[in-house]
Amino acid sequence: MKLSKKAKIFLFCSLLSIPPLWISSYLMVQNEVNKNVREYVKNNLVTIMKEQEEKLGIKHFGIPRIEYKKDIVTASYDRLTDIICLPTKFTVTQENSLTNKLSNALTFNSSNEIKKDLDHELGHYYVDKLNQSLGLGDWPNYYSITDEQMLSNRTIGEGIAQYFMIKMNNLPDTFTVIWPKTIDSYTESFCYGGGYKLVKPILDKYGKKGIECLIKNPINKEELTNLNKYQNRILRILETN
Repeated sequence: MKLSKKAKIFLFCSLLSIPPLWISSYLMVQNEVNKNVREYVKNNLVTIMKEQEEKLGIKHFGIPRIEYKKDIVTASYDRLTDIICLPTKFTVTQENSLTNKLSNALTFNSSNEIKKDLDHELGHYYVDKLNQSLGLGDWPNYYSITDEQMLSNRTIGEGIAQYFMIKMNNLPDTFTVIWPKTIDSYTESFCYGGGYKLVKPILDKYGKKGIECLIKNPINKEELTNLNKYQNRILRILETN
């Protein structure tokens, strides 16, 4: 989408370093970005899901609801409502537009990329709906579970979602894995990058069958500090079935 004439005027004034107009220009660009995000998702969501099905060997269970919020900085999926919530601030589409370039400039190239956000959250959506299709309810289930079980769910869930995002966007694997030796060694970053490393060889070889095996067989307390053991256990289960 092109910037409106009014937005261009404000932008021009901002380049003259007039502080009040710089603020107005900033807000105007964000408003344009908000419109771009909604239009991009409306026009591309179904296509993105079909591409996931073809490349990952899965079949989605319907289409999730999408909501947009200005007061969040990261996307999320709510397993109870089946809603993917997307940020509209500092978010760019894949188009090579002036709006996207300005958003990246204003955030020093740290804007959210909506395609990557969608691929990741659709991973969460797929796992949840797959679990439901097996008659096992929402996934993950956070009710009446131990801290170790929650950590297992987090590592497997974010690992699968990262796999969706990295695979669908042909991203380089830049995470250097150091398997935790203690429960306290787990970090939010590890649950994403380490989770991806954990599930990758399983999903590369077994796809949907691998995802199903992972969510049916969580990491036990002992394996949380020996993830190679868990990974090998899942591969053995899949090899013998």
